[in-house]
Amino acid sequence: MSTEEMQTTHGPSAGQTAGQTAGQTAEELASALAEQQLRVEAITGDGDVGGLGTILGEIDIAHEELRVAEEALRAQQRRLDDLLAERSDPRAWRRGLIASLPVAALVTDLSGVVLEVNAAAWALLGRPRDEILQHPLGDLVAASDHDRLGEALAAVTSARSTSAVRLSLLSKQGGSRPVELVAGSDTPDAPGALITWVATDASVDDVEHPGAAMRTAEAFAEMCRLPLQAGADTRDVLARAALLVEKALPHSDGVSITLGPPAEPEAQATDNTMAQAVDGAQLQAGEGPCLSAYTSGTVVVCQDLREDPRWQRLAPLAVPLGVAAVLGCPIRTDKHSLGVLNIYSRRTDVFDERDRYVADLLVSAVLAVVQETRDRQELTALSRQLREALDSRAVIDQAKGILMSRGRYGADTAFAQLVAASRRSNVKVRDVAQLVVDDATREAVETGEPGGPATGGADRADGAQPGTGAAIDR
Repeated sequence: MSTEEMQTTHGPSAGQTAGQTAGQTAEELASALAEQQLRVEAITGDGDVGGLGTILGEIDIAHEELRVAEEALRAQQRRLDDLLAERSDPRAWRRGLIASLPVAALVTDLSGVVLEVNAAAWALLGRPRDEILQHPLGDLVAASDHDRLGEALAAVTSARSTSAVRLSLLSKQGGSRPVELVAGSDTPDAPGALITWVATDASVDDVEHPGAAMRTAEAFAEMCRLPLQAGADTRDVLARAALLVEKALPHSDGVSITLGPPAEPEAQATDNTMAQAVDGAQLQAGEGPCLSAYTSGTVVVCQDLREDPRWQRLAPLAVPLGVAAVLGCPIRTDKHSLGVLNIYSRRTDVFDERDRYVADLLVSAVLAVVQETRDRQELTALSRQLREALDSRAVIDQAKGILMSRGRYGADTAFAQLVAASRRSNVKVRDVAQLVVDDATREAVETGEPGGPATGGADRADGAQPGTGAAIDR
């Protein structure tokens, strides 16, 4: 699944639209119903009942529409609760996350049976998905490496950490490919625990990049664990991701990640003060690799900031901070730039093709992790908002009951009076209702009569409920 597909297939925006529509419809219908009720009272007060039948018919229709809207709102709440529970399930988010990773990734149970596999792993193994799923991971590993695989599996199941091993994976054609395989599980002792395995091509290691494959695999394995961090918000996830990027790139001396336009970021995080200061220098200068990478949507490399003619205003500001070279990588979908990853070095002429390749891979992982975190946050916020809307309805019903119990109103009139008081005092209906309930409860406590609110507390001469500041018409 591409990052663009990943974004368009997630549910919060669709759910949010539907939930907001249901909430808005209920509120609009409630207001319309209150207006009709006031019209009835005005007509009957004047003794003109000619249009009463029509208005009562309209009220009946509004009642039914309001009931349907409230049922839709409750159904949407249940659906959002189900989605949130699903997205909170490690199996669900892990499946979506590894599908978007640009490196080979598999998920197994604690015995090593493969449960999930992404497209990059198919390509690495040269096997179709159905020949990998439900097979032991050992079937895909050279026989001479079985003991090492077993040791790695035992290590990750006995501790909440990652385990790394170099071994050879078998392709369908009979050949083998050396890989660095890193495994990680946050909850190895929990029922149904899963292990995520990330594989990178070990052949990329050379004299200039010793251990490069292992560092890359470890960074990806840790990225897969980020959405599980309890209470982690977007900025926290970005800060942890920045640290992982620096560990994966030996030439890096500082990393920053920005979401949104660099001049007006939605979220931003750095792994040290130098990166933070250089980010600020680019904004002050109005130019730099960060801004160029974001606007162009392409990787921007600056090997020597002192000599690069593209950013002459930036150099005097950034060089004294200790930065010499910059690698700017846009975080983007197929169509839009969503942010930028900046990698800073104190040395000149250090970023080569290997660095650019690994940075590009890590950008895809950062995007996947951030999107997963944001989707869960949006679902949580929307579920809370809908629940508050339903809770508000319950408070309004309580307030209606209190007014009705005092023998002055029917249900419709009681609600109409709450709406009228809301408009006169410029206070939301639910807040007026809450004040009515609070005052009635206070009266009951003061009089020592649990039935106080129902049997009638002291009424104010101006017709207001005590403490509300909003007059309720008699």
